[in-house]
Amino acid sequence: MLRKYFMRLRIVALMASSLYGAQNEEMQAQPCLSSPSRTMASQPRGQVNSAPPCKQLGADPSCPSGSVYNYSITPPARCTVGNYDLFLTADFLWWKGAEDDFSLGFVQTVDFATSTTTAHGVDAYGDIVSLDYKWMPGFRAGLGFLTSYDSWDVLLSYTWYQGHASKSFSSSTNGGLGIENFWQSKVVSAADQQYGSSQGSWKLQYNMFDLEMGRDFLVSCGLSLRPSLGVEGGWVNRIWSTSWGDADPASASGLVANGSYVNQSNYWGAGPKLGLNTTWKPDWQGFHFFGNFGGSILSGKVFKNSATITSSSTLAAPTLLSSESKIQHKDVWKMVPHLQYIAGLGWGKCFNCNKVYMGLRVGYEVNYFWNIPQTIYPVVIFSLDDVPNFVVGSPNRSNRSRSLGLSGLTVDAKIEF
Repeated sequence: MLRKYFMRLRIVALMASSLYGAQNEEMQAQPCLSSPSRTMASQPRGQVNSAPPCKQLGADPSCPSGSVYNYSITPPARCTVGNYDLFLTADFLWWKGAEDDFSLGFVQTVDFATSTTTAHGVDAYGDIVSLDYKWMPGFRAGLGFLTSYDSWDVLLSYTWYQGHASKSFSSSTNGGLGIENFWQSKVVSAADQQYGSSQGSWKLQYNMFDLEMGRDFLVSCGLSLRPSLGVEGGWVNRIWSTSWGDADPASASGLVANGSYVNQSNYWGAGPKLGLNTTWKPDWQGFHFFGNFGGSILSGKVFKNSATITSSSTLAAPTLLSSESKIQHKDVWKMVPHLQYIAGLGWGKCFNCNKVYMGLRVGYEVNYFWNIPQTIYPVVIFSLDDVPNFVVGSPNRSNRSRSLGLSGLTVDAKIEF
């Protein structure tokens, strides 16, 4: 009796094991649902699938199954199969460039007043004026190759952008009102003068090359990563200028009546680059979120770094004195860290029986450079008496570094075939 009871338990266990095994094999064959661009595999490394295990939603039944070599660990995220293994990228950039704390001058909006025992005095009281940075277009173009080794890819890209900023402002010079330009060489004395007008401009030329090697792989049917390693190098050239004039007639005699300041600084550098691209793929018919990070440390030269100051003064009509000062720094080596980030929304899909992939992405991109600008500041000369004397202005012998930022909209198109 007991023997029959154990035989029945054994038969039930075998039936349950067979049923569970069949269901488990079916789950392993289709671990998750995904769009046609996602493929997963459970075969050992080097073994080829006859068809991607992830179910291809909306696949053309007339197309044959793609022979995609998916490994059991980090299978490739690409959906194209065979063909030329090339891809092209084209980006439209709508960016704004800016340098940190790049102010032109100060506008005194309240009359100066000397303090007394019964009333408060008024010294500096007004607004700081900065450059107005403009939104400007640019582009990025890339050519890539998908290698046969472990689905690595190689990408060479070039980025071009020109930035621009300008500002013009004016003020009354009556009663101590007016403009103090931060870039003028001046005499600091009791007879300090104010100007009635000032202008400024800033121009940037940005050319950057990137060569990187990466691998785009799936960590799940809804998330892919692409770590990359490469080099980055290029040129960042800047020139900015400002001028001032229309001095207060009461204080212009013997001091600088008008002047200008021009500074040019060019930099080239190259260095290693690391990056990580992430793609988040909800089942939205090819739509996805993405966030890419990159960083490099450029090492290169600051060259053609110079500053020129011109000024003119009327000591007594019709006498006119003018002067020009120029200082140029010799080439110096400088290390410049560069951080790059972009995030946004994209769409992509494979066509023609998985032989062609087309994608479009829109995101907000930030490029930030530390320690890149090299600025030569003008001197400030102090007068020991209250008698205004014409002083020839000159650039300072020291320079300073600032940070440069480029940010804005990036529209990226990609075709893989």
